[in-house]
Amino acid sequence: MAILFGGVVGGILAMLLLSIIISAFAFKSLEPHKRAIATVLTAWVIGTALYGYNSGNFGWAAFIYGVGAAVAFWERLRHYNKHWRSDTELIDTFR
Repeated sequence: MAILFGGVVGGILAMLLLSIIISAFAFKSLEPHKRAIATVLTAWVIGTALYGYNSGNFGWAAFIYGVGAAVAFWERLRHYNKHWRSDTELIDTFR
């Protein structure tokens, strides 16, 4: 039970960290929902590939990082919605 709990907590922290790093460099022009999906899915693929390759167990890696990806998705979506400005809200000041 402790291994499962530690794996899930580690997966959550890893996904949050990876998604924050990826969001600093990629997918800046997308709307909040699409940006959150793209950011977290990219972080999940990278994390699963690295951990699965090193441990030899891609199923376990997909599970622990899948739980972390779900948590990171909701955190990133909340963050992006808070800071989102659509093109119709922007005022053209150079007329």
